[in-house]
Amino acid sequence: MARVLVVDDKESNRELLRTMLEHAGHEVTEAGDGVAALESMRLEKPEVVLLDIQMPSLDGYAVLERVLADTSTVAPTWLSPLSFKSFLMMCSWASKTFESKAFIKSLT
Repeated sequence: MARVLVVDDKESNRELLRTMLEHAGHEVTEAGDGVAALESMRLEKPEVVLLDIQMPSLDGYAVLERVLADTSTVAPTWLSPLSFKSFLMMCSWASKTFESKAFIKSLT
């Protein structure tokens, strides 16, 4: 299964996603903000990144811009309650309001 990095400043969101993903057999790491996410991507090399937009210190837009500028990092899956499709055309994306079975299936 996939190595997944869950990036969200809300611990409850990270815990929910971790539980769902681990139950489906994925290996999960977490980051609570954009700075920690970039460091984790550099060290862990996840196959999928679930990235929130609205976070302190470094928001999801800034993280995504840095990731897309660095060809050695993963192309993330975007996870956000917001759906800015014109910006997200550069990457895969999912809304935070998702059906868990369909979401898990999209990772495989």
